[in-house]
Amino acid sequence: MPLCSRRASLAALAAATALAVAGCGGDEESSSAEAAATVDVSETDFALEPQDATVDESGVIEFAVTNDGETDHALEIEADPEAVSDTIAAGESTTFTAELDPGDYKWYCPIANHEDLGMVGTLTVAEGSGASSGESEDSGSSGGGSPSY
Repeated sequence: MPLCSRRASLAALAAATALAVAGCGGDEESSSAEAAATVDVSETDFALEPQDATVDESGVIEFAVTNDGETDHALEIEADPEAVSDTIAAGESTTFTAELDPGDYKWYCPIANHEDLGMVGTLTVAEGSGASSGESEDSGSSGGGSPSY
């Protein structure tokens, strides 16, 4: 009996250790993926709003994409590796992230010929470390005119 009790204790200790290690790993992943900026994008039939956007800090950029059109859309950032949202049904939205270095990136709707119909623009990632993620969010969701960044 004492041998069985010792084995059960060791098994319980091993299980608790495995759970603790798994929990630590999850925390590290979520903290390392914190976004440097968030860009709100509205997709309609057939335009991106804003068409061109700038974020002031490179790193992990979060894209909050809303389909305000009547047909399916998506958003793709031409980077290495490419970053592509899920297909977004009319009236729905999604978020995705991309780790981007400073530079200019083409972004567009990769569905059918939507890019040719005008759903294309440029995302500029600056080298600075300014705190403009709020500006990007506000400007990207203004809904009217040409946003200034």
